[in-house]
Amino acid sequence: MEEELKKAIRCAVRDGIEDALTKYGVDTTDPTAMQADMVYLRKSRTGSDEILKWGKRSAITAAATGVLVALWQGIKSIINGG
Repeated sequence: MEEELKKAIRCAVRDGIEDALTKYGVDTTDPTAMQADMVYLRKSRTGSDEILKWGKRSAITAAATGVLVALWQGIKSIINGG
């Protein structure tokens, strides 16, 4: 009896998961394609994260360079007598 209950629960869970994935447009009949899609999504996400990191680094570098150039121009103008 307990084994039948476990089997019924597993079947219900599988059906529920399959139904939910199908509602989101995932083809559950081809697990290999689904895995490839997940790999693609992961690569896309990590690529976006990397682009964001480089963007932040570039912005910080540009701001720091601007501050240093302004400081240098100020020092140069003080040395040259204004």
